[in-house]
Amino acid sequence: MITSLPAGSIVALTDHNEKTQTIGNIDELKVVSIIDHHKFAFTTTEPIEINVQPIASTCSVLYKMWVAAGHPIGKEEATAMIMGLVSDTLYFRSPTTTAEDKAIFIELQKIAEIKDPEAFSLEMFAAKSDL
Repeated sequence: MITSLPAGSIVALTDHNEKTQTIGNIDELKVVSIIDHHKFAFTTTEPIEINVQPIASTCSVLYKMWVAAGHPIGKEEATAMIMGLVSDTLYFRSPTTTAEDKAIFIELQKIAEIKDPEAFSLEMFAAKSDL
């Protein structure tokens, strides 16, 4: 796990924005953007790009950004986004899950060619518990 970066390094915070949750020397780094779905608690000395949305997963935010930018999403990217979405929503059992997260999951499922999403989710959670 990285605990610090060289002073002046350029970083983007993803799936977090609180200084207590990030790299130890964050005040020495140049934060240029934040992509998140949590409550916002970060301050900067200059303007940055921020995309924080009230949905259950940063992977949903990333999906929307990719689509808006016209970037194609490949099978590997879709699978990775599904894994984050399933983890954040506890396979849609979390009260933070939105209809938009579910719709994004369906689109990603098509790209990733996951035939049985429940089995995929159970396998993923089993693998996580081994860690």
